[in-house]
Amino acid sequence: MSRKKMSWLKYFSMKWRFRLDQARAIFGLVTFAALLAVGYIDYITFLDKLGVWGVLIFTLIIFIIFVIGGYLYDRVLKLWAETQTVSVERNPYTWVPGPKEQILWLGWWAYLFKALNQIAEKLDIELEDEEIARLHMSEYYKLKPTTPNFEIGANKIKKLSEYLEKKFLETGKTPDLESFLALISEGQEDWIEELETIEEEKEK
Repeated sequence: MSRKKMSWLKYFSMKWRFRLDQARAIFGLVTFAALLAVGYIDYITFLDKLGVWGVLIFTLIIFIIFVIGGYLYDRVLKLWAETQTVSVERNPYTWVPGPKEQILWLGWWAYLFKALNQIAEKLDIELEDEEIARLHMSEYYKLKPTTPNFEIGANKIKKLSEYLEKKFLETGKTPDLESFLALISEGQEDWIEELETIEEEKEK
């Protein structure tokens, strides 16, 4: 069998496997409702007297109860949101650069920095805060799932980004990133407040 036919066969098999999985969920729910109806119909006298129709009606009632429960889960309690939150929190690549970022985006950032420098050189423009951006990206791409306590490092980089944005919107200037990164490496709990103190002293 040729490779092309094998590829088509795999695609066809997996596509129908996916469709069967979706149908199995509905079939399993209906079957479960029917088994419950058959098991407990004896306790409901007026339905038991109807015979097969009683079982079908009881199955429908149980199915409707499941549907109402699903609606409450989805639209009222919204428990799926918490499930997704836990899934995201447990995924290490939520906090650190993923393989695609390491392979693709790091190269793009390097190219953009190079192109920006070439444009600035041709137009005789002095770039401001380039080193700050480089340090920011460098600290971010150092994070890996194998890094001890990488969640703490990722959270600090996140707060760093928020702080840079806040300072730029308030003053139009970027704070001293080197001082900021020095505070991160020291692991101080009040590094945001200390950095603000440093920035205030520099402005004086």
